[in-house]
Amino acid sequence: GQYLTDADETTTTTQSFYGVWDRGDLGRTRGNLQQQMLEEGFNDEVLTDNPVDWTTQYGWYLNLPDEGERVVVDATLRGGVVFFNSLVPGAIASGCSGFLYAVSMENGGSPDAPTFDRNGDAVVDLADLVPSGSDSADKKIAGRAAFAGTPTASAFIDDYRYTGGSSEEGGLQKDAVVAIKGIHAGRLSWQELRAD
Repeated sequence: GQYLTDADETTTTTQSFYGVWDRGDLGRTRGNLQQQMLEEGFNDEVLTDNPVDWTTQYGWYLNLPDEGERVVVDATLRGGVVFFNSLVPGAIASGCSGFLYAVSMENGGSPDAPTFDRNGDAVVDLADLVPSGSDSADKKIAGRAAFAGTPTASAFIDDYRYTGGSSEEGGLQKDAVVAIKGIHAGRLSWQELRAD
C-alpha cells in the first residue's frame, strides 16, 4: 500500500495482504493462492480459515475489506502469527482510521489462539472469543480489531503489543494481545568487551 501523494487519499481500489512461498517459479498469479476473507456473522472480526494446499498452492491472500484500506507500515511475525495494521483513508475533518490484524502465518486465517484482549480485562483467553450475531454460543477467534485513529506499526515487549495512533483517541494503545508460548522475553544475548 501507499499513502504519500494527494491521489492516495481518494484511491478506493481493493488492496490485499499476501503470504507467499517463493519457490522461484515464474508466472504465478492470485489463482495460485488461497483466499481468506471476513467470515459473516462475527462483527467483521473473524477471518475464514481456508487451508492452503502447499502441494499445488503458493500461499494465501486477504483482500482488505474496507474501501481504500491498505497496509503502509511493517508487519511483524511472532510465534507463527503475522501482526499487521491497516489504514483507511478518511475525510480531512474526520481523519483516517484503521484496523489491527493478527493472522495465521500458515494460511492467513484467524490465529489458532486468541491474540486480542476484546473484553479489556488485560488477559487474553477464551473469554475474548467473538460470538456470532445469530448464535451467542457459536464463538470464534478474532483476526481483526478496530482502532481509534490511524495505527502505527506495533511493537512487542513480553506479552504486550504497543500500537501508537494518529488521534487523541488512538494515542498509545497497550494490549495484552500475544497469547503465544515459547517467546523469550528480556535480554536475549550479550557481548562482553575486555580491554586486555
